[in-house]
Amino acid sequence: MVIRNSMTQRLKSLILISIAAASFWQFDACSGTENPANTSDAGDFVFGVMNGVNLKIPRYYLFAPVIHEGEPRIDISGIAQTAHKDPEIDTFGMLLRMSNLQPIRTEQDKQDWLVASRQTMFMRSWLMVSLDKRYHLNLDKDRPDMIPEWGPYILDKNHPFNLMHFESVQSVDDGMEQMYGHVEYFYDKTTDTTIFCQTFRMRVTPFSTFDICQQRFLVPKLHVMASATYTKKDLYKWPEIEGRIVALIDSFARN
Repeated sequence: MVIRNSMTQRLKSLILISIAAASFWQFDACSGTENPANTSDAGDFVFGVMNGVNLKIPRYYLFAPVIHEGEPRIDISGIAQTAHKDPEIDTFGMLLRMSNLQPIRTEQDKQDWLVASRQTMFMRSWLMVSLDKRYHLNLDKDRPDMIPEWGPYILDKNHPFNLMHFESVQSVDDGMEQMYGHVEYFYDKTTDTTIFCQTFRMRVTPFSTFDICQQRFLVPKLHVMASATYTKKDLYKWPEIEGRIVALIDSFARN
């Protein structure tokens, strides 16, 4: 299965997520229900099951509420599912500070995120992580599913960051305007990790470029794919990012 979303759609999705996350934290700050210093109460955790694994997730790790199967969820198309109570978790996401790969823990962390979420390129300082059972399990280690229309691609024999690297011959100014820019695929031949990066040029002054990468990898304990979104300047940290996320998620397991 190949996901053919344009970068415009991806950015819209990220903006919607950041708005929802900011609203989530603002509401929480007003209601006073969040207290990272005291997690002794059941209300400080979200409980559920994902692929047979019981999870206990600290609420303040989340950048938006956990969605259980059947609960209303509005995606970019505006279509919502019918709600019903079900402990099976469909999707959840975490927010980590890129500088130390730590989740939101303090009031200062919250305030820093609220400030960053008002900026278009908040991914430069914050790492957004999502787990969704709808993600295709990418277990084919031969090569990533590359979209032909964005190529052709050239194999980089230098193996940057110990990854296989395919780069489109199209420049940042080629292709459909405001759609996909310059495309690169990175993948690890020893695992299922795939990283997809796109570089764009702003359409307004100063017409500078910006980029975004999405790293997908398997969380073995849950047998589900995770997605981490950040900018290309942090691509070299991909093993650390993956290891940290897997360790955090493993710590949520109760069985």
